[in-house]
Amino acid sequence: SGYPDRVAVPVRIADADAVGLLRVGDDVDLLAADPRSGRASYVAVDVPVLALPAPSDTDGASTDGLSGRLVVVGAPPSEVAAIAGAAATDLLSVTLRG
Repeated sequence: SGYPDRVAVPVRIADADAVGLLRVGDDVDLLAADPRSGRASYVAVDVPVLALPAPSDTDGASTDGLSGRLVVVGAPPSEVAAIAGAAATDLLSVTLRG
């Protein structure tokens, strides 16, 4: 309710240990890195961390092909499609904003 103009978007961050540095309320940037080309780009800037679901037993080495750790961010509706597209094809990472 603290972010009425945002959509809650769950994203899987490739580096589970990096997620351990985050706290609810932190503002982060989301970057997507294409593992084939090595190129990275911003897909969301200055989005708040809304929730940090408890890590599962398989975070970091999942049998279903997923790795990393889940984070829920509050994204503007205009950025949701770009985030979802990047999450489907790229490795996502976060940077903390100061």
